[in-house]
Amino acid sequence: MLTDSSASVFWAVGIALAVACCCIGLLLVGNEWARLRRWRRLLQTSSGAGKTGAHRPRWSTRLFDLSRRIGEHGLKRMSSVPVDWKDLLTIAGYRRAEAVASLVGFKCLIAGACLILGLMGLVATVLTDGESTASSILCLFGFALTPVGWFLPDWGLRYSARRRQAQLQRAVPDFLDLLLVTIEAGLPLLSALDRIARILGLTHPELGNELRQLVFDLRTSRSRAHALRSFAARTQVDAINSLTSVLIQTERFGVSLARTLRLHAEALRRKQQLQAEELAGTLPVKLLFPLIFFIFPAIFVVLLGPAVVQGIETLSSMLAP
Repeated sequence: MLTDSSASVFWAVGIALAVACCCIGLLLVGNEWARLRRWRRLLQTSSGAGKTGAHRPRWSTRLFDLSRRIGEHGLKRMSSVPVDWKDLLTIAGYRRAEAVASLVGFKCLIAGACLILGLMGLVATVLTDGESTASSILCLFGFALTPVGWFLPDWGLRYSARRRQAQLQRAVPDFLDLLLVTIEAGLPLLSALDRIARILGLTHPELGNELRQLVFDLRTSRSRAHALRSFAARTQVDAINSLTSVLIQTERFGVSLARTLRLHAEALRRKQQLQAEELAGTLPVKLLFPLIFFIFPAIFVVLLGPAVVQGIETLSSMLAP
């Protein structure tokens, strides 16, 4: 039998190990993603990128390999992969063959860590005959976080997809300006997209990568419309969807591409201005609750605090015998 002190120590050690493992895993994953993004940018801008002596971190590589292997075993036991996972991975920019397996592996790792935490609490509760409240709390905490750990990678992936879509949305006006300038200069669409992809790769790497994939599809695909539709489906950004529709309609009806792009750019600028004005109109409503619950109480304390203190002192002196 474990005493209350030993159960508390067991619970504290378990909590510390679980928190440390989660923090180390998140730091390794974040550093690896940031390093991979930097590598891609350096490979695009540096001519001697193949001579660099950089090496991938050992522990992060092992973590990704472990998640991929676990995910592959998990995918074998699944009847079919949900379409939402593939769509989210595509929008977030993870399009390798092992992306789905890595996602399933991370889900299993996080859920398994929470489940182990709950089992540790359960064992401690059984050994103490339910007398230790700390072990019971650890058991409930671990088992309650198990489904949260399973869905946590999905939430992170949705956040990454929304952030990437916002970055693409912000890069579309610059892309339209460059496309209009290059088209008016006499370049064909494929050459213009190739040159813009190299330029935007420095300032907007997400859109630059998508444009390079679009250029590759245009060179290898039989239909330009199919390549443009695939470009819109990969990003799922409203501005890109409307732009691809304009390009497809321009090719179909033989309209001047430069004039059409100029009109579309003006319409996009007006739309963005209206959206900014709409966001500015909702600002007073969003500021209402912080003003009421955070700013006004502090102002009342500063203004009425001395008067309240003085009134209390006066009443206490009047009521004193």
